Amino acid sequence: MNWIEVAFTIQPSEPWADLLPQDLADLGYESFSEENDKLLAYVSEDKYSETDLDALINQLPNHVQVNYTTKTIADQNWNAEWERNFEPIRIGKKLLVRAPFHEADDSVEMELVIEPKMAFGTGHHATTALIAERLLDMDLTDKRILDMGCGTSILAIIAKKRGAGDILAVDIDEWSVRSSEENIVINNTPGIDVRLGDIDVVPADDKFDMIIANINRNIILRHLEYYAALLKKGGVLLTSGFYDSDVPVVDETAQKLGLIHVDMTTKDKWANVLYKKE
Repeated sequence: MNWIEVAFTIQPSEPWADLLPQDLADLGYESFSEENDKLLAYVSEDKYSETDLDALINQLPNHVQVNYTTKTIADQNWNAEWERNFEPIRIGKKLLVRAPFHEADDSVEMELVIEPKMAFGTGHHATTALIAERLLDMDLTDKRILDMGCGTSILAIIAKKRGAGDILAVDIDEWSVRSSEENIVINNTPGIDVRLGDIDVVPADDKFDMIIANINRNIILRHLEYYAALLKKGGVLLTSGFYDSDVPVVDETAQKLGLIHVDMTTKDKWANVLYKKE
């Protein structure tokens, strides 16, 4: 499968370079980065629609000017592109996330090897890092966990290494499922069941001690009712993928469903909120 890279020039950059990815995610865009004052967004070729993209841009306020160019990235070239740019991620002495071509480091408590592919979630993005930091400080022993929008399954793998029980990891993207399956084997973390699909692939009568949802605000709001139903009493929901300014909106819906805002952490304007089911 080929991918489309869309390079956006946005004026004014703040806050629109941060806000635009949320809307692009609803159009199927899966990865974002910044380079030379441009926002780079990636979408599979079959999901790219210039008509939908132009309609989205036209809905922005008149004072926001957005221009873009596109180029096709062949599937077979993507890994080499990531290898040229992928850098290891460290969270103190607690965690090192590296690619197979990086040297190991025995001084850290936990080391993850992630194949740097198209799937979102290598730990570089603030939202992934926020949840990773949270998981490293939690008692996950024997917890049953659902990881929605798992990407590379980095968060599920961290949870498994922290002693979690059975984990169900779900993503709508075939790339993510393939990447997850590879990473689970590389990191020797059996007991993570990866499924292709959306919330519909999770049995409605299933119950979890924890749900991880690192997606985006609109999808989280859409799925909150399902998350609340799937959580055991006293279970926790770890959410991210939205900005700290969006927290009141998410809180309002969560509270109606019996999900209590316990606390939150932030990084680069992104929020991670822990909710607990009453």
